[in-house]
Amino acid sequence: MKLEKVTLTKVLNLFAAVAVSAVLCAPTVVDAQDNVFLERSGSRSKKTGKVLSMTPESVVMQIGAKTEEVPSGSIRKIVFGREPNSLDRARERFDSGRFDDCLDELQKINVNPTSEFVEQEIAYLQAFANAEIFLRGGDVTAQTAGEIKQFIENNEDNYRIFPATELLGKLFLAVNRADLAEAQFTKLSQSNWPEFKIKGLYLLGQTQLRTNKLAEAKNSFNAITAIDSNDPVVAEYSLLAECMMAKAEAMEGNTDASKQKLEAIIKREDPMVAQLVFAHAYNALGGWHEKQENWEEAAIAYLHTELLFAGHADPHAEALYRLSKVWTKLEESDRASTARNALRGRYKNSYWAKQEE
Repeated sequence: MKLEKVTLTKVLNLFAAVAVSAVLCAPTVVDAQDNVFLERSGSRSKKTGKVLSMTPESVVMQIGAKTEEVPSGSIRKIVFGREPNSLDRARERFDSGRFDDCLDELQKINVNPTSEFVEQEIAYLQAFANAEIFLRGGDVTAQTAGEIKQFIENNEDNYRIFPATELLGKLFLAVNRADLAEAQFTKLSQSNWPEFKIKGLYLLGQTQLRTNKLAEAKNSFNAITAIDSNDPVVAEYSLLAECMMAKAEAMEGNTDASKQKLEAIIKREDPMVAQLVFAHAYNALGGWHEKQENWEEAAIAYLHTELLFAGHADPHAEALYRLSKVWTKLEESDRASTARNALRGRYKNSYWAKQEE
């Protein structure tokens, strides 16, 4: 009987030892996987693996036994393994334009970041949400541009550097620092990724137009039309460049040719597909009529943008600014005041509102 008891005890101890050994000797659990969500030409997909490194141009992932380089321009978002739950909710709020809600979700994160990439992502969303609130007329402190600048300086290899550079340029432009904005857009135009390059060239050309550097602006817009790509984004910016080229030509005094180009764009394009193009085309046409002192025709052109394309902030703000001037020329003081108030109310921190000050 005593022997049986000892044997049973030994057996139980043996099972316990085996269980402990199994736990101690089991392979280490692999870190939770990172999910990279892609979007290109309206098609969405996902890659699952481990993010190893980043550059402004690409993200390198370990997927199974191989490594793969993913172009930054095709990445919609990255959800990192073991990141705080509130972080992805913050991304979702940001992507839907709910920037205050994004900041609220970030405030809920009360744990240390699990990796440097997660830390960078939190800093990015914090700075970008504040910047977007500012550009939409929100009451954000003057440190907004500083947050973006700090993100760029501290995370120069992050895959979001080019969007950060674009936004910093827009912030500088909003506060009437066209010189600083031009420097940021020049950096953006030097990207090897066509989408970022073309955005940089377009924003650079726009800034040069606003500072009356007409020859430089035309060079920037010509560089866009020279890009050989079937990408829909490149196609849209090529159309926008055509509008801006015509605008530059009108400002130079080549009025007949520029008007014909603008009218051809408006006639051939579908306004439901190319809304941004139409908004800029009508604004450029309004500028042409202003050059000829055709105030009524200018008002009609700007009204197209104001009434039909209000979803595009920059050209809509420009239309309101121009209308405030044109209505004054037409001695429509009430309508001029309405346009001015709409500009200040909806876009008080924009470049165009600053021109009223």
